[in-house]
Amino acid sequence: TGEQIKNMAQGAADSVKQTLGMGGQSKK
Repeated sequence: TGEQIKNMAQGAADSVKQTLGMGGQSKK
């Protein structure tokens, strides 16, 4: 299902964002 792929893609993007955020600027 497209929703499942979308969810996986969002999870991966969130992981990358978190990693980059820790190395640079983190907004939480």
